[in-house]
Amino acid sequence: MLLPAPAEKIDFPALLQRLETLSRAHLLFYRLEVGRLILEEIFDGQPEAYLSRDNRKATRFSQFLAEQGEALRELGLGEQVLRQCVTTRIAAASLPPSLLERLLFSHLVELSRMPDHEKRRFLATLTIEQGWTSRQLRDAVQATAAGLPLDAAPELPGIQPPAPAEEGSPRPLPAGRVITRFEKAADDFEDLGTHWEQLDPSRLTSGQRNRIAGSLGRLRARLEALEKRLL
Repeated sequence: MLLPAPAEKIDFPALLQRLETLSRAHLLFYRLEVGRLILEEIFDGQPEAYLSRDNRKATRFSQFLAEQGEALRELGLGEQVLRQCVTTRIAAASLPPSLLERLLFSHLVELSRMPDHEKRRFLATLTIEQGWTSRQLRDAVQATAAGLPLDAAPELPGIQPPAPAEEGSPRPLPAGRVITRFEKAADDFEDLGTHWEQLDPSRLTSGQRNRIAGSLGRLRARLEALEKRLL
């Protein structure tokens, strides 16, 4: 039996990009479905009930977390992630599918902080058109909340992605901004942990193991140093 002729050279970077896109789309769909289930089962499908912190429904949510917390954490669905799933589901409902399918979950987390639906859609459009990261989108949401005009033209005042940092020591940030960035970093790390838990460690190469071990070591040392400043 003759073997088929070798195919033309495969564009591996392009294939990787498609796999990354698939992975992101899967995570987004999964998190939005989690949010939908929590809204329907605990908050009767009413976003207002969740956002208003209705006492009866808030108690049901707290009871669910108390009784099933350990199992939820094994699924990578701790309380913070579950709340993000719900708020992003609410935000996603105000966006057209043509925008939603091109956003990352981290983008929706930031967009959920903008209560105005029209401004949320505008910021979602700018995020796609200008290729904003979630950090840039967060800055844009904060600028909009502060009353700056919705304007994406670089030569005019308004919402712009932050300029590249100049070399040298970074400019000190206000305490509130630092704390907010810590919270966002914790959210991003939790998302990364979910991806990591979906991998099979036995299939990693020794080089990949060394890389992740080195990264975890750096994070651990930095976190320990930062924690000491709270004492």
